[in-house]
Amino acid sequence: MKILRTAVFITLIWFPLAWAQAEDYTQEQWVGYVNRTFPGVFCGVDQYFRKCFEADEAECKDRVLSVIEECIEKSILEIPEELSFDQRRHWGSVIEKCVEKDYVSSYADFLIDSDECKGAR
Repeated sequence: MKILRTAVFITLIWFPLAWAQAEDYTQEQWVGYVNRTFPGVFCGVDQYFRKCFEADEAECKDRVLSVIEECIEKSILEIPEELSFDQRRHWGSVIEKCVEKDYVSSYADFLIDSDECKGAR
């Protein structure tokens, strides 16, 4: 499961390393960080969105950013104004799951018809 590997990377490795020494982040800081980093993580050369959807890296990142913005908009009223380390991890996971679900449904017409891609979900 390639998306599962992405999820583990983002929630267990990426967030802790990026913010290990940080105190609280404002909602604005956190949203900016997510917008800057998630597209690159989801659209890495070996990631599901790149391997299984017709899109080059730039197009993939644009699509993911668009979906991220929609996912954040859905949750913005619930995301605290100040986020602790644990809250950043929690909300990162929430946004990550939303992006995975919404990207797949929004760009289903671009899914590559292969055994690898069918089995990855």
